[in-house]
Amino acid sequence: GPKGTLTGDDIKTEQGYLLLAYLLLNHKRTVPLDQLTDVVHHFGDMDNPYKFLNNIVYRIRRPLSIIGLDKLIIGKNGTFVVNPELKIHTDFDRFEENCRRLKYESDPDMKLTLYRNAMELYKGRLLPRVQELWHTQLDSFYQSIYLCATKWYIHLKFSENEYLAVQKVATDALRYDNEDSELNFYAILAMGLQGNMALARKCFGAAKKYLSNEHRNVLSSRLSLL
Repeated sequence: GPKGTLTGDDIKTEQGYLLLAYLLLNHKRTVPLDQLTDVVHHFGDMDNPYKFLNNIVYRIRRPLSIIGLDKLIIGKNGTFVVNPELKIHTDFDRFEENCRRLKYESDPDMKLTLYRNAMELYKGRLLPRVQELWHTQLDSFYQSIYLCATKWYIHLKFSENEYLAVQKVATDALRYDNEDSELNFYAILAMGLQGNMALARKCFGAAKKYLSNEHRNVLSSRLSLL
């Protein structure tokens, strides 16, 4: 904000943290009041949902006011929204936009720029403090587009015979999904094609249960790992 930075640790109330997180992650749309109520309240109906949420908003406004964002969350049309008069810039929006453009961009240099921009932004799990189903689904969405972008880059580097780059990128991506057959396949194949057969065999043994039949067969024919 204009007066500084606020971290998640500065939002002490769990309901306040959930509400703020949900509104920021959905800042481009108006979320109905009952949907917001479900996000922060797990104990059935209440007499006055608007008053209940208004009290939560009031509590989060205190820390937000320290950085000049006391008007970040406002009441509008019977619900609460991120103030549309404020310019909101988020890493997750920028990440998604880079990945979306990467999918349709035709210029090779621009594709590389978009990929690198996206990789600089992706940090893994979105908000580790949140354990809700809606967050898990959103987290999975961002992970899936991260993996799509990563696999595009792996295919590019493999076609250029840059096996060290393939190994590094595939291995890094396996931190987020160690059961992905394609990532394991390219990591192991790149190791073998660089002549590091001992490491390739070790990784093949650990990843064999995650590899598809096709990937196992290719590794068998090219590296004699079976």
